[in-house]
Amino acid sequence: AASYFTVARHCFSAAAMRAAASAGSSGAAGAATDASGRPTRGAPAQSPWLFDRQTVENAPSRSWFLQRANGDEVQARKKEEEYRIGSCQFIQDSGRALRMPQLTIATALVFYHRFYAFKSYEHHERFVLSTTALFLASKVEETPRKLKDVVGEALKNWNKHVKDYRVPEPESREVHELKEKVLVTERILLQTIGFDLSIEHPYRPLLAYVKSITGTRDLAQIAWNFINDSYRTTACLQVRSRTKAPNVGDRPCDRPAPHGDDGADRAHRLPRRSTRRGSWPPRRSPWLPTD
Repeated sequence: AASYFTVARHCFSAAAMRAAASAGSSGAAGAATDASGRPTRGAPAQSPWLFDRQTVENAPSRSWFLQRANGDEVQARKKEEEYRIGSCQFIQDSGRALRMPQLTIATALVFYHRFYAFKSYEHHERFVLSTTALFLASKVEETPRKLKDVVGEALKNWNKHVKDYRVPEPESREVHELKEKVLVTERILLQTIGFDLSIEHPYRPLLAYVKSITGTRDLAQIAWNFINDSYRTTACLQVRSRTKAPNVGDRPCDRPAPHGDDGADRAHRLPRRSTRRGSWPPRRSPWLPTD
């Protein structure tokens, strides 16, 4: 699997990312250039996956909802938000049930948002895509889970509101068909995101920022929750992760820590403080990427 992704990234990444950038050229944020068209020295390179609000609003999925709502933009936006939030909650719940770290779940959520920035819900079932994004993210972040485990947990979570629903046997036809769909959809997902598997999350910059302002652990936890909630929106398509981190760090300064099951469900709590002096955040935190 590692060699497959390595070869795919080197062979297809450049061409596919150019295609993705040209598809969103009207709204994608590019690097600053001078009069000759060369990048300005010292200007930060911006990701081709950053779009302005208009581009996000005019995504193919929104067009499909507009058709179903007979041109009612308010109804279309509301329905799309329901689809997006519901799917993200499904990914979060399934990832937690599979004991995946929050970093892996966040990567799956980014894959989901990037996919539907170019594709429509009309032609791609969100349940299959969400399951595929979670399966792919587990391999990308080196926390792999077996396909049968991912599929089984996905079926269980997707149908948890169905009365007397029983998860089918691993060798059943339903499980076999879903596994086949996931493998096919994985190829479509990789092609859509241009084999760009490198994703920068705001968790590390957030903890570094909180530490720089001598913030408390409660402040870090609340800001951590804000970041987790932001992945249920298209913020990852409009804001750089290093820009998002200090913003959410400043926002909850005067707010009390959340209580209740809702906060605990979305938090994936920060790792416990290390007993070693001056070692917060932990160097080997399971939520942070290794250097």
